[in-house]
Amino acid sequence: MRTFDRWRCGIISAVIIMTAAFACLPVRGQATVSLKLIKTLSKAELVSYEPFSKDGLLAVRAGDMVQLWDVQTGTLRASLPHHEKILKAFFAADGETFITSSREKTAGLITRLWNVQTGRLEHTLTGLIVRHASDAVVTLSDREELKFWNPETGALQKTVTVYERNFANSKLSFDGRVVVRYGQKKGVLWEAGNGRLIAELTPPKERNVLIPWYAELRLEGAWFSPDSKVVATTDSLNSIELWDAETGRLRSFLQGHGSIIYTVTFSADGRLLASASRDGTARLWDVASGRLLATLTGNDEIARRVAFNPEGTKLAVGFHTQARIWDISGAQLQASLSPHRDINKMVLFGAYLDGVEIRLSPDGRLLLTIGNKSAKVWTAAGEAVTTLEGVRPPIVFAPDARVLAATGTDGSVRLWAIQ
Repeated sequence: MRTFDRWRCGIISAVIIMTAAFACLPVRGQATVSLKLIKTLSKAELVSYEPFSKDGLLAVRAGDMVQLWDVQTGTLRASLPHHEKILKAFFAADGETFITSSREKTAGLITRLWNVQTGRLEHTLTGLIVRHASDAVVTLSDREELKFWNPETGALQKTVTVYERNFANSKLSFDGRVVVRYGQKKGVLWEAGNGRLIAELTPPKERNVLIPWYAELRLEGAWFSPDSKVVATTDSLNSIELWDAETGRLRSFLQGHGSIIYTVTFSADGRLLASASRDGTARLWDVASGRLLATLTGNDEIARRVAFNPEGTKLAVGFHTQARIWDISGAQLQASLSPHRDINKMVLFGAYLDGVEIRLSPDGRLLLTIGNKSAKVWTAAGEAVTTLEGVRPPIVFAPDARVLAATGTDGSVRLWAIQ
């Protein structure tokens, strides 16, 4: 009898231990990440889509002030006064300077450089900020001139007349050397440092589909590769051109989309290009060869946004109301995320008014799908973490991916710790 009791106690103990062990394992589909609300700033809004410094400071706008908050301690670091209509605001790459560009009633376009540590105004420059680097600060004046300033002294170094005195629909390369202009039948590639024309970008007229007689060919968008060596343009006939940024030579001509291309993006290493179209597909391309690698579809919805993870192994696609995640190796669908109900489905002049925005955390662990009044937080594998109600864009991760900041629909800024 005692032997039986010992056996019974042993079995019960084993069951208890195994039950406790299994209870500690993560449930399939259940995320092991959580968010905790740590601070609410009343009567404030995120100043831009780039409100964080690399050291964890957060910039918000409160009335005519820009406030710099230390996220770790929850303390106000500095208040930067007297801002009218802010056009751009962000931390410089070194984290020591905060930059604001405003249009003011009497002075016009003004850029100010602020010391992050002290909140002191260091320099006031004319024009809209275009680039801040260790060698020069570049602004665009009301007279369509690029002005190059010494970042240490604020002294004007040189003024460059913009090519054909037109900077509209232009993008500057990441290295600051080249400008691409689009929006017309031909694109223009020119040097930022002297205004010299590099090349005119003429998209091919021959297509593999029948083009209506009334269709007008023009370039509608432009994006630089991370190393600034390739320019991708989209045109009004639903194709993509890849150009050499140094010579303007056409490298590849990417055809296949059947409707408007909303956006394209490069992977971090520049090897892959993803595109999203109104035809309901996202397409994955090899940049070196121009070869189509995969066509990715949603649930009969338009595709609006595409985003690679930092390693370039996964691609998130934002469709009209939901997002999907693919493993790029083999183009395997990894997760189809639940849709947002707060998306306006109205179509005006053939265009959808709204759609889900997507944003990956800097470390690639989390994905945001953002509606009009809510944001859903997912792991990169598509597991649900939480839903944030009453928030609107911008919604942004801190550079270390430990904090998430959002502007609330109630006129506040909310901060969550990612645990």
